[in-house]
Amino acid sequence: MLPSAGTRKEAAGSPYRFKPCRYSSHTFLLESLPGPGQGRRVLDVGCGEGHISAILASRGYEVIAIDKPGHVPAGLPESVEFFGADLDLGMPPLPGAFSFILCGDVLEHLRDPWRVLTELRPLLEPDGRLLASVPNSANLYFRLNVLVGRFPDHDCGLFDRTHLHFKAWKGWANLFARSGFHIEKVLPTSIPVALALPRWEGTAVIRALEVLSFKLARLWKGMFAYQFVVLAQPGQDGPGASFQNAAVPVARTLRMPVLERRAGPAADTAAPARPKVVVVMPAYNAAKTLPMTYADLPRELVDLVILVDDGSSDETVRVALELGLTLFTHNRNYGYGANQKTCYREALKAGAEIVVMVHPDYQYDPTLLPEIIRPIQEGRAGIVLGSRLLGTNPMKQGMPWWKYYANRFLTRLEDLVFGLKLSEYHTGYRAFHREVLESLNLAMNSDSFIFDQEILAQAVDLGVRITEVPVPTRYFPLASSASFPQSLVYGLRILWLLFRYLLHRSGLLRQRQFESLSHRYRRDSGSPTHP
Repeated sequence: MLPSAGTRKEAAGSPYRFKPCRYSSHTFLLESLPGPGQGRRVLDVGCGEGHISAILASRGYEVIAIDKPGHVPAGLPESVEFFGADLDLGMPPLPGAFSFILCGDVLEHLRDPWRVLTELRPLLEPDGRLLASVPNSANLYFRLNVLVGRFPDHDCGLFDRTHLHFKAWKGWANLFARSGFHIEKVLPTSIPVALALPRWEGTAVIRALEVLSFKLARLWKGMFAYQFVVLAQPGQDGPGASFQNAAVPVARTLRMPVLERRAGPAADTAAPARPKVVVVMPAYNAAKTLPMTYADLPRELVDLVILVDDGSSDETVRVALELGLTLFTHNRNYGYGANQKTCYREALKAGAEIVVMVHPDYQYDPTLLPEIIRPIQEGRAGIVLGSRLLGTNPMKQGMPWWKYYANRFLTRLEDLVFGLKLSEYHTGYRAFHREVLESLNLAMNSDSFIFDQEILAQAVDLGVRITEVPVPTRYFPLASSASFPQSLVYGLRILWLLFRYLLHRSGLLRQRQFESLSHRYRRDSGSPTHP
């Protein structure tokens, strides 16, 4: 329940107001706390006029509020205990631990927000959460003002004269990480249009502008978000811990269990058997390189090798049969994506728990398969990519310069769109957890080379953890490689894919292709009712 206009009584001279917009930081902070409170304790740091504290108290939370000394919050009810304290001098002594700590629009005003966050961290219960809202100094409005040499002196907003820190999202994310917090969720907020145009507050025009602002913020939070609302929990490593990819929180993560497989009646006393690993090879005219690729596979780790021939005109089928591979053949050439669809379908039917795609052209090193599957075996990832751009410069290994720089450019774009920090998305050396392949809508993907990127876009939307390991590559005449015209078409299709994914993620135009199959249904175990 948000306060009505009549409850927004500000103290004399206060430039701050409660932001009632559906997509404001105040609304998101309140929605992030479960209700009713049932006596759970909340610490409201920098409570302002006490509006959020009052709402939480009315929901049944036990609230303690802090603000600067000498300030009397106008909207604070008697049930809320208030402490006047200068946070730059240290936290006041507070009784007990808290389920939630709120830092709404306060960190940017502190001389040392890192110290305050490290002092707040021990005040949280073991499963407690920090909720904070911080401004986005990379917002388009802020950028345009700075670009033309303007730095306004405002009472509030992004150019608030009392702000001491001007950070973009990565700066705030690093601050939380260094303070010992693990970010669980980030919500971009809309511009508070109603506060900028108070005469129009409540009108359809204002509501439409706020919706548009929020859609743009979801589409590109770094450029259009007015503020960020952060939900974080205390990390196990404490302040100063190094958080890899701290600026990229993973929401809706599909958490993979550590894979173990029982091996018969004596499994309770014997060591657990390793998961079933199936290698799939999408093949097209690979007769000359297939024997070398197969010979280098670590057989002690691989339970089954499946080769799918996509209408080859050479002796690929004969060589595969001679090697004893499980062979499937297409009746004509359908394309690289279609080949992968058959590979994954047959691997799952064979009971695979980990599926590894190895190109039979000997460009990728098959002996590195243990490194590829290890993150999945340990439950650290659902997808592992073998990156050619980690470690040695691939141009020294024969990659054409134009392909190298195109790869780097497209990877950077994909990092921005997907919110990840990977070195390469265009590798053909990949490993998948079974549950990932079962959850993705592979049938809606293309039969061409863009399949590789579509499957990653689907995984990102599902929240699958993706990691990578360095792999050297070989470029030689027998290794398959896309020509410049093919690569150009591939690059343009990636740009189109990223544009569609942005529309999907923002909610402007949802795409069935990116929606997980596992989210479409659930098992209903309730008892049937009869008329």
